[in-house]
Order: sequence, then C-alpha cells, then structure tokens
Amino acid sequence: MQNPKIHSVDIARLKRLYNENNSVKEFLDYVASRKNNSRQTTVDRAVYKLNDGGTRLSRRDVINVMQELDKLGYGQFKTGRRGQPSRFEWGVNMISVGKASRGEEAVITPLSLDEIRATDESDDVPAGKIRHFYQLRSDTNIALELPADLTANEAGRLAGFIKTLPFEETPSA
Repeated sequence: MQNPKIHSVDIARLKRLYNENNSVKEFLDYVASRKNNSRQTTVDRAVYKLNDGGTRLSRRDVINVMQELDKLGYGQFKTGRRGQPSRFEWGVNMISVGKASRGEEAVITPLSLDEIRATDESDDVPAGKIRHFYQLRSDTNIALELPADLTANEAGRLAGFIKTLPFEETPSA
C-alpha cells in the first residue's frame, strides 16, 4: 500500500519538525532504532514501547506525532473505529523515516512488502483477540490479550481476580 502523497515528501521539513518538537524526536528515535519495518504502528503499542523504554509520551502526544507524519505524507493516521485501534499506516519504510529525521539517511525508501516481517507491532495476536495496554504506574506498563468479544461478566470476573493479587495487608477500620 503506497500513499499517493509519498512522492512529495520533504525531508527538510521532517528534520525541522524533529528538531523543534520533542515528542516527534522521541517517537522518531524509537522508529529509527527498530530492527524491522511494519505496515502500521498502533497508538497504544507506541505509547507502551516508548514508556517501557523510559520516554514519557502520552497517548495524545503520540496521536499528534502521527497526525504530523500524515501531513508530511509518510502514511495515514487512522482513528480507531469498530474495534480497530487508532494507528498510523506507513506508506514508506518507517526506519528510513526515523533515520532521515536524524540526518542518518538522505533518502526515504518506499515500503516493500517483501521486507515486512512479523514484528513486535503484531506480536502474533491470535484471531479473535485484542491486545490491550495499560499504564499501571509511571514506570510500569502491562499488556493483556483478551477475547474480542469479552463480556461484562467476564470482565467482572477478571477484575475480581486482579483484586486478589496484592500481598499487602489492608488496614482494618
């Protein structure tokens, strides 16, 4: 899938954005450090990976970065609807965008379906499941893989189970 705007990408604008916006810098540094390309990056996964790596970007920060990358023509930001997560669908090689923003590459290469392999973006989530990410503490993110058709009763049972996990004594009244 190639975005028709790709032919007009402006690496100079990308570098300016990278140097002027700390959220863009943090996100593109993460993208440049990846080993594998991906067709899409979900907002929740990006927040999870960035925060797990010590960066403190909010969900809103990541969405803003993805919307900026959309404006620059590197892909399309899609708001989650009907069970689909909010995500950025890359129209070019995501790693080359990250590296070009830092001045490490002069050319942003098109996205080749041959080079896309199973990456940590998909993590082999089985059909009928959805991976949910939750920021438990400022330094702790968790991921839960739950059925796409989770019922309110099952969610209540899961919440009850989680309440049994702490070992600390509860103060008596």
